[in-house]
Amino acid sequence: MRKTKVKKEIPHEKLNGDRFKSDRHTDIGQEIQVMGVYFKLIDKVIYAANICPYCESKATFHRIIQENDDVVGNVWRGDRIGDSKGFIVKKFDYCLDCHKEFLFELYVWVKKEEKNKNQKINL
Repeated sequence: MRKTKVKKEIPHEKLNGDRFKSDRHTDIGQEIQVMGVYFKLIDKVIYAANICPYCESKATFHRIIQENDDVVGNVWRGDRIGDSKGFIVKKFDYCLDCHKEFLFELYVWVKKEEKNKNQKINL
């Protein structure tokens, strides 16, 4: 578990639960499959949604889209970077008042080790 605390981060305990409600509710340790490869969520940093950390405005892209029944994706911008060991997903929102982009979700996924299918088991 990460030792570094992040300012204004929402504690994991408050977010664990129904991952189908929102990605932010995905539990640490959750596993997913991407193109036949399994990954495990080992960390996440989540900030309050729908409020700008710079000017504290509630006029964000995310909020406007949600208020209009999520007719299009509600993430302003997303990045996914990685390699053969895992990947990081970053989600950004945009303030419609101060016109600044800000990070509001970050996920760290690590590739699960494959079990050797040819491994001999001694009984």
